[in-house]
Amino acid sequence: MLKINAIAAVAVLGLCAGLANAADTAATTTTTTTSAEEKCYGVVMPGQGQTDAAGMEYVNLPVGVCAKLKGGSITETKAQ
Repeated sequence: MLKINAIAAVAVLGLCAGLANAADTAATTTTTTTSAEEKCYGVVMPGQGQTDAAGMEYVNLPVGVCAKLKGGSITETKAQ
């Protein structure tokens, strides 16, 4: 009985981890910008954001949030 409960617990933990990974992947693969969002450059770690035609990385954020972030810009900035 104890062995079955342990197996069930491992299965539930694996399911939770898989769902969390799927949600994270879905959140990072969105490429469209809604009218209430803007591209924010300069606040994303290399390889973590989306890339525009000029090769600059950005993240989509609600309008006005980018200006409040240190290093955030709604215009493309060259890497320093």
